[in-house]
Amino acid sequence: MPSLEMLGSFTLSPLKIDEIVTRKGPGNFALGYVENKVFYVRYIGRADEDINSTLKSWVNYREDCNRFKFSYAPNARAAFLKHCEIFHAFAKGSGLSEKDHPDRPEGSDWTCPVCDYFSRPQPES
Repeated sequence: MPSLEMLGSFTLSPLKIDEIVTRKGPGNFALGYVENKVFYVRYIGRADEDINSTLKSWVNYREDCNRFKFSYAPNARAAFLKHCEIFHAFAKGSGLSEKDHPDRPEGSDWTCPVCDYFSRPQPES
């Protein structure tokens, strides 16, 4: 199993998030559940500005996610790059619920460090 290189797991609640995620800034997170002392990843994401408030927006959003892991990032670009790397490491056969490549922040031209996703023609929205 690939490593997330994150702190946790912690109960996904506003009180626990405020207790553990004390710095305002970008970061990455994984949502999931624990069974037999193993953390199972169901969703990965990132915050380009505030990991604390982004995590809080996920509280009670999904029944299959009651725990989280997280890491701070030095900036939004680093959070984006780690999000891509984690997505590729966990996307196949992991139980991860999202199948779409992570988006890059609006207005950026950053590319994925693992694939050529942003070089391909993208579907129009």
